[in-house]
Amino acid sequence: QKELPAFVGFPPGAAVEDKMRILPASSTIDLVLTLATEHMPKDRHRVTLLNGRAKTKPFLDEGDKGIFRALRVTNTSKIPTLWRVLSLEYHPDIPFGQVDISDGDVLPELDGIPVGSIACLRKAPQWNVTVLHEGSGAKYDELTRRLDKFRAVNKYRAEWIAAMPDEL
Repeated sequence: QKELPAFVGFPPGAAVEDKMRILPASSTIDLVLTLATEHMPKDRHRVTLLNGRAKTKPFLDEGDKGIFRALRVTNTSKIPTLWRVLSLEYHPDIPFGQVDISDGDVLPELDGIPVGSIACLRKAPQWNVTVLHEGSGAKYDELTRRLDKFRAVNKYRAEWIAAMPDEL
């Protein structure tokens, strides 16, 4: 029988004998997210909370209209740990938002995005919406693989704009 490498996690202040976790190496991300869920401060994120048109419209329209924004459409204001972690990892390249549509005051731009979904969108000049994940159970690896592509586009666009002369 082949032994797999394992990681042992010790939450802060835990006694070794009763609080350690041993997970196979393939579950490293799950271990990190579990520990982050338990010990990451709830206010540690770069997610703009949006509810209603008054807050959502400025988030979508602010700054350069060619920059992709990551948006989670939900019917709650609670930010999942995975979304908080991703918002920190991709800051400042991709602005992250979470729109709470429970009050029914939804912008037409969000009509095609199902509740519980994660999407990247930009206006250049028409709305370009790419749904990254639908429903619950989003995985870190899946989202980072796709978000990396949007980060590259945003960085390229920012460099291109910075290189343009001011007198156009």
